[in-house]
Order: sequence, then structure tokens, then C-alpha cells
Amino acid sequence: MSGLRRSGAVARAGHAGAGRGFRHFRRGVVLLLCSLAFVSCASRIYNWGPYESSVLNSLQDFNRRALLEEIDRLEEHDAELRRLDLPAMPGFHAQLGYLHYLAGNGEAAVRHFQAEKTFFPESSVFIDGMLERVK
Repeated sequence: MSGLRRSGAVARAGHAGAGRGFRHFRRGVVLLLCSLAFVSCASRIYNWGPYESSVLNSLQDFNRRALLEEIDRLEEHDAELRRLDLPAMPGFHAQLGYLHYLAGNGEAAVRHFQAEKTFFPESSVFIDGMLERVK
């Protein structure tokens, strides 16, 4: 009879091990779903507008006219965000400040760098470095 009990205990132990694997799988699925929900929410929280294409354009070699056009596009988008009372996405004011810096408009660059630092305090170390370069 003890042989039956032992085999039952072994069977339960083996079954419990399979349960642990399923729990890890289930946690992974939950983590994946939470990540997807976060990404989905972030795209609804912020109105990205021309920001992403502006970053791409600023990384490519473009002339002064194109630089000023990018600044105008982002300034218009900034005005629209303020009019609609929507938050600017992380990095927006840093990008706009960088473009102003490249165009030689230090005062506007500082204004946008400080706005980025105000809205996203976690960027302070990076923004402080950018402010040092402007001065």
C-alpha cells in the first residue's frame, strides 16, 4: 500500500512541476498584454504629429531652409497642442530646442530645453548638458 502512496506522491509532484511551468507561461502572457496596453495608451495620450519625421530629418543632412521648415512645423504643432490642452510627448521640446540650437537661436533653444525639463524631470541630466552647450 505504501507503494501506491509513493507513486501517488510522485505523480502529484510531477503534476505540480507542470503547474509551475504553466504559471510562468501565464505570467509571461500577462506581462506581454500589459506591455501592449502601455504602448497602446502612450499612443493615445500623446499627439505625435510631425515629431517622429522631424527626428528622422534632423538626423539626415539637410540645409538651413529645411531646418527652418522643421522648426516651423514643430512650432505649429506645439501651438496646436497648447490650444487643445494636450501634453507634448517626451522628447518633443528637446528636439525643438535642438533644432533651434542648430539654427543659432539660443534663446528659443533654452526655452524649449527648460520646458522639456519641466514636463519630464527625469530628463534633467540630459537637458542640463544641452543647456551647457547652448551657453
